[in-house]
Amino acid sequence: GAYRTYQQGALVAEGSSTPASVAIEPSEMISVTFKVKLPPNSIPGVPIRVAGNLHQLGNTFADLDGGLNTLAARMPVLQPGEDGSYEMSVQLPAGADLRYLYTLGDGFWNTEYGPDGRVALRRVVLPDTDTLLQDEILTWSTPETTPVTFDIYIPEGTPASDLISIQLNPLFGWTQPIPMWRLTETRWVYILQAPSGILDTLSYRC
Repeated sequence: GAYRTYQQGALVAEGSSTPASVAIEPSEMISVTFKVKLPPNSIPGVPIRVAGNLHQLGNTFADLDGGLNTLAARMPVLQPGEDGSYEMSVQLPAGADLRYLYTLGDGFWNTEYGPDGRVALRRVVLPDTDTLLQDEILTWSTPETTPVTFDIYIPEGTPASDLISIQLNPLFGWTQPIPMWRLTETRWVYILQAPSGILDTLSYRC
C-alpha cells in the first residue's frame, strides 16, 4: 500500500518487441486513529493490538510452516483513554483496502469475535484525509472456549529490556511468537482464550 496501483495496456506487434515503461508513485499518507470500546470481561492492563494486512499493522509476509504471517510484536498497541476506550493513531496510505481486527495476541490467537461466533474481521477503504475509526469489541472468546493460563517464571538477572514470548503449535506448525504479559521482573503470564475450543492438542514453548 505504500505506492499507488499502476496499470497500463500495451499493443504487442507480431515478431517485434514492445518496451514497457513502469512508473509508480508513492501513496499519500494519512493519519488513521483507531478508537475502540472493550467488552466488560476484558483483562485490565493487557495490551490491545491492531492486526491488519498492511506492514504498519504487523503484516510482514513471512514464510512460515503454520501459514500465519502477522507478527504480534510489530503490531501497534492501543493506549487507554480517559473515557475508558482505547485508541492509537498511525500513518497509513490513502486509498488502501484495509482489513483489520483487534487482538490480545496476533491475527489468529486471542482475536475479537463477532455476534455470529466468527472472527470479527473489519474492512474499510481508507479515504484521502485523516480519519477516525470507532469500533466496539463484542467478545474475546467463543461459547466453547476454555481459557488456558500459561504462568512462566524466568531466571533472575534476565535483562529488563527482554521480551518474553510464547509460541504455539496446534499440530499444523509453529505459529509466530506472541509477547507474554509481564507481572513482575521474573514472572510472565499469558491467557489463551481462543480458538482453544477447536484444538485437541497444543504444543508450546517460550
